[in-house]
Amino acid sequence: AQGKERLARLTWTRSHTNEQQHAAEFGPHSGWRRAINEAADTACGEAVKEALSALPPWDPGEADDLTREVSQHLQRKAEVLLTSSERPPWEEGEE
Repeated sequence: AQGKERLARLTWTRSHTNEQQHAAEFGPHSGWRRAINEAADTACGEAVKEALSALPPWDPGEADDLTREVSQHLQRKAEVLLTSSERPPWEEGEE
């Protein structure tokens, strides 16, 4: 096992900045963080494009049907919660 001095230290960096903006905010020796962040953004963007290209074309009617189905399911759940004479377990014993 390595000591704590060998652990990576996670840091945050701002995206979508130019080199001068990044250096002004994070210091002159932080360019590597900006470069890594930019490479990660690019890789994620490419992965999203690839994943989306594998999907069938978007069908607004299908999206509407799914939205309606989910909404109705949640309405039924809410109706049971609001009209049930049973108390939820977290309220048992309160009075």
